[in-house]
Amino acid sequence: MKIYTRKGDDGKTALIGGDRVSKHHIRVESYGTIDELNSHLGFLRCGLDEEEKRTIAHIQNRLFTVGSYLASASGSKMVLPEILSSDVKLLENEIDRHTSELPELKNFIYLEAQIWVLMPMLPDVFVEGQNVWWCMFRR
Repeated sequence: MKIYTRKGDDGKTALIGGDRVSKHHIRVESYGTIDELNSHLGFLRCGLDEEEKRTIAHIQNRLFTVGSYLASASGSKMVLPEILSSDVKLLENEIDRHTSELPELKNFIYLEAQIWVLMPMLPDVFVEGQNVWWCMFRR
């Protein structure tokens, strides 16, 4: 699958359902942020045990659904999975469990990782750079 459309760049992007909106529309910013979070969760999964990996994979799957809702035009006929209250509860429980285990932060944390685990983040960084470029030259 190609990551470009070759449709030119008039500063707009298509939503699911065909509507076109500005690349700076709050919807695009919102699903881009969710996608970036998903990339960071993928990075996190690399160092976890199998049970934690399954939990994070489930959360990532639900975040893809959230992103799909954000990327869907109001008249879209695409059927999307529901976000259930149990999905929200799982996320809240995991946040509570992990934050209760953290020591008090007294300085910044620096990460080390193998380079291949950064690959899922590259498309997000590219799109963010493209959006900044568009904003600069649009003025």
